[in-house]
Amino acid sequence: MTPIRMPNSHRVYFSYYYKNVQYEGSSNVGAEDLGFYSINEILSNRYWVQVNCKDFNIKRVRWEYTVPDTLQFVPANGWNTIPYDLEKITK
Repeated sequence: MTPIRMPNSHRVYFSYYYKNVQYEGSSNVGAEDLGFYSINEILSNRYWVQVNCKDFNIKRVRWEYTVPDTLQFVPANGWNTIPYDLEKITK
């Protein structure tokens, strides 16, 4: 997912693609998710979003992983698991 805006330090609005269709969502974010952070840090990174393909209202941002800059291609159907051996973000 790509963060779009954070009107305050507790809520982030984002967009993501599934089957070449863009969706938007929002999530709460707090110190328990990323530790100490700035709004600019969140808005300058990409994160994984886990969605229920049968009900797109059920989604969860996987704050513990950022998407590396080297990742440019995302399959239309996404992944069943995170495709890289990424280290979790330490808080």
